[in-house]
Amino acid sequence: MPKGVPAPGPWDLPGDNANLDNEGLAEGMHPFIRMGTIVRARRIDLRILLDAYDMHQRGFVDINTFQRALSYAFGEQWNELQLTTAEFEECVDPYLSRRPTKPGDPIAYVLWQKFANHVQKIADSMGTGKPGDY
Repeated sequence: MPKGVPAPGPWDLPGDNANLDNEGLAEGMHPFIRMGTIVRARRIDLRILLDAYDMHQRGFVDINTFQRALSYAFGEQWNELQLTTAEFEECVDPYLSRRPTKPGDPIAYVLWQKFANHVQKIADSMGTGKPGDY
C-alpha cells in the first residue's frame, strides 16, 4: 500500500477504502437502491445466489457468512456497489435475528431470505438502471 494509506482489513468493505472509488450505477443513492439497480441491470436473482450459503436451509446465516455471500452474489459489481461498513450495518440491522448483548455471546444472524426478497422487490419496481431511470 502507498505510504500513509492503511491496508484494508479482512472485513473492510469497498466503500471504506478510498483507493477503490469509482462511479457505479445509482451513485449517491441509498444502499438498497444501489443494490436493486445492480440486481436489475445485471439480471441477478439474489435469492438463488444467497441460498447457496444457507447450508441447513434455516433462512438465516451468521453475519460474516452473509457479508461473504453478498459479495460473491454481486461478483465484480461488489466494488461498484461501494458499500461502507456503516451502510452495511444500516441495511442489515432490520434483518438481524439474534443480536449479541454481552461479551461472549454468539455473533448475530441475518434473515437472508427477507433481505433478498426486499432487494428483489426494489429491483422489480425500478426502471432499466440507466442514468435517470432508477
